[in-house]
Amino acid sequence: MMRCRSAAEQEPLAGTAPVALTWWLIEVPGSWGKRAVEGCRIAAVSRLRSDDQRRVLLIRRPGHHPATSADAPVRVWVGRGVGGPLQSLRMHPDDLVTADSAPTLDAWACEPAQDQPRLLICTNAARDACCGIDGRALVRSLGTHPGVWECSHLGGHRFAPTALHVIQGMVYGRLTPDTARRVIDSDTVDPRWADVMRGSPGLAPQLQAAQIALLNDYGRHPDSLHQHDEGTVGFTLGDSSGLLAISRQQVGSWPVSCGGDTEPASGWQVRDISPA
Repeated sequence: MMRCRSAAEQEPLAGTAPVALTWWLIEVPGSWGKRAVEGCRIAAVSRLRSDDQRRVLLIRRPGHHPATSADAPVRVWVGRGVGGPLQSLRMHPDDLVTADSAPTLDAWACEPAQDQPRLLICTNAARDACCGIDGRALVRSLGTHPGVWECSHLGGHRFAPTALHVIQGMVYGRLTPDTARRVIDSDTVDPRWADVMRGSPGLAPQLQAAQIALLNDYGRHPDSLHQHDEGTVGFTLGDSSGLLAISRQQVGSWPVSCGGDTEPASGWQVRDISPA
C-alpha cells in the first residue's frame, strides 16, 4: 500500500491548516485511539467538541509515560489561533464541563507557563500510519528538546510530519529535522520556512494561502489580511497595500489518508498581486 504522504507529494501546503480561533491542549499521557478526543478515557475530555472557534488536542510528552488515573487533575493550555502566550491551568476533569460552557477561562486560576509546549507534532498513529511513522521519526530526531510535545490528530496526514507551533500560531507540514530544529526556537514566523507552512489556524483557508504567498513574494509577514470580495484578498505591508487574486484549482487525485479512496485534490493558486 502506498502511503498517503507519498501519493500527495504534489499537493500545495498553503491554506491547509485547520481553522480554530483558540486551542485547548490537554495533557493525556498513555495511548490514544483513532479518534483520540472522542475516545479519551477521561469522560469529561471525551465530551469536548472541536469547531472553527475552538480545537481540542490531546498532548503528551515524547517517550513512554504511564496513563494517569481518569479522575486525576489534568493540565490544560489555552492558546490563540494567531499565536502568542498560552494560559496554563490545572483542573479536575469534572471542572472541564463547567469550563467548556464558560465564555472565557479568565475566572480559572492560571499557573505560570512552566514546561510550556512549543512545537506539537502529530503522532496519532491509530488515525493514520504516516503520522505514526513520520511524526514519531521527527520527534525522535529532536531528542530531548523541552518544547517538543506529541499531539493527537491535527489533520492533513498526507502532509506528515505535520506540526503546530503554538507560539508562532503556524501549522507546518513535510517538516524535516533540520527545519524543525530552526523553527522550534523562534517565536516569530520566518519567510525562509514558507515552503513548509500550511498556514495560521486563526485565518480562513484563503487568507492562509494569501499569507504564505506574501511571505514568499515580499519576504515578510503581512500586517493585515482581509477578504476583499469573492476571489480577492486585500493586504497591507507597512505603508503599502494591495490585492491578491486567489482561487482553487484541481492539482490531481490521491487518497487523503493511508488506505483511503482516491479523491480529487485542489490547491490555492495565486493569479495576481497588484496595488490596491
